[in-house]
Amino acid sequence: MNNIQNTFLTSSQLTIFSIGIFLGVGLLYSPNVVIKDVGQCGWISCIVGALYPIIISTIANHVYKRYPDDDIMALSTRFLGKIIGNICNIIFVTFFIFIESAELTAMSNVFKVYTTTFLKDYQIFFTTMTVVVYVAYKGMKPLARLNEVLFYMTTVLVLIPVIALKYGSILNIMPVFDCGIKNLLKSGWDMSFLYTGAESLFLIYPFYKEKDKFMKCNLLAIGFTTFVYVLITFCTIFYLGIDISPKYLWPVLTLSDSVDIPVITSFRYIFMSLWALTIFRCLSIYHFFSSYGLSRILPKVSSQKFSIILYPVIIILSSLYGTTTMRRHYTDKIMPYYVIFNFIYIIVVTILLHLKKGDNVEKA
Repeated sequence: MNNIQNTFLTSSQLTIFSIGIFLGVGLLYSPNVVIKDVGQCGWISCIVGALYPIIISTIANHVYKRYPDDDIMALSTRFLGKIIGNICNIIFVTFFIFIESAELTAMSNVFKVYTTTFLKDYQIFFTTMTVVVYVAYKGMKPLARLNEVLFYMTTVLVLIPVIALKYGSILNIMPVFDCGIKNLLKSGWDMSFLYTGAESLFLIYPFYKEKDKFMKCNLLAIGFTTFVYVLITFCTIFYLGIDISPKYLWPVLTLSDSVDIPVITSFRYIFMSLWALTIFRCLSIYHFFSSYGLSRILPKVSSQKFSIILYPVIIILSSLYGTTTMRRHYTDKIMPYYVIFNFIYIIVVTILLHLKKGDNVEKA
């Protein structure tokens, strides 16, 4: 294993790390992802979509117990050979680069509409990425500690949607379970894309040394994330209804408008500030894994150097997505291919690992 630091994550840090991966920009428009197929039953799809990270976590736990010191990229070259293995590793790493650039663009789009209308894209990109690169450059342990701090600072976001229940209507979520199994599975598939990032567990586990708690930490993270998605989706449908919600690009932001505090003119700015910290945490994690993954492919170049090299690359990629609708169009087209590839990649390596065919492949 090519450790960046001679240090390991605690159970709390691992759990919060996983939560930081799952909760990104998709949090703001997740209700619209499921409403289009199952309407008022969208909150159920959030639970169905959680099956994807549960499956990935289960496989990661199996691999971790057999090869606790070798991440998926090391196992890939061992069982698939250096050429095929590294090709798969490169595609795997570009997944994190893709997610990071898409998240950065989405954050910029939201801020330009609701808070910093006077800023250009490149100004938001450079400002954000400067801090993100610095955090990722410091390594896994400092990043994990920062994640803990930001997590506890932003947990209030979970409570905000509940306030909207005061102004909604129970008729907006009726009738329940009237969507059909086929539509529910399709909606769950669409929702599973918001849980992508669980694949990073195959890079995280060498930094964690408590085998008996690994799966428990992952299930806690998935459970918390699912609860947040269910709560936000349910409250959004309850507050806006399935006809009005799709008219908003980011319907969850309307929930913050239901918060009425006399001394505060608009609670939305507070909500946006807390949400920005959540996105910053997410971007830092993806930038670290992008840099770390590249350093596993080219060991002579350190993760710290790749962190700096990727600085302009992410900014250039982010500038190509364009508006919110264009970005979602691109991500909707590209994401399924990445999810399918990652799943096949993980399954193949796991099967070869189980059959212990690695030595024969390396000799060949």
